[in-house]
Amino acid sequence: MSTNNIFISYKHEQPWVDMAAKFRIKLANYADDWKLDYFIDSRQIAAGQPWRASIDAALGSCTHMLCLMCDTYWDSVECRRELDTLLARRAAGEGVVPFFVLAEPMNPAYLRFNPDGTRVGDVSKVGDFQFLGPYDDAQRLIALQSLGREHWSEAVEAMLTRLKRDLH
Repeated sequence: MSTNNIFISYKHEQPWVDMAAKFRIKLANYADDWKLDYFIDSRQIAAGQPWRASIDAALGSCTHMLCLMCDTYWDSVECRRELDTLLARRAAGEGVVPFFVLAEPMNPAYLRFNPDGTRVGDVSKVGDFQFLGPYDDAQRLIALQSLGREHWSEAVEAMLTRLKRDLH
């Protein structure tokens, strides 16, 4: 039985779809050893199935969310709804944990949580994010996309090593 349910949240466009698939494949490899399950809409929602209800059910039962952050994610109403739902659960005292992957370079000033500037959950500014990375050799946060596709697997593996430490 899985004790960690990870919701993979990403923008449905390239290259983010491919990045999300890399995380899914790696998580599938560790599912038994790490007692985890994951939700990614591209695999868990069948054609003709009500997608919103499926996503809402997964959001309501996840213990962790993995967000692939990029400008278009932040601009997407659906992506923001997913993140806001998780942060609202966290603000209500549930022990859900968001993790962020810097998918492309982003300007921290661009990230806003509520139009009126109020906090959502325990995240109010980009510095509050729990980034999994990726990080360069000097432990500076870099964009996954800047590594080039041929290096995504190594970077994803390193980020999942960080994730494993935080799974409970």
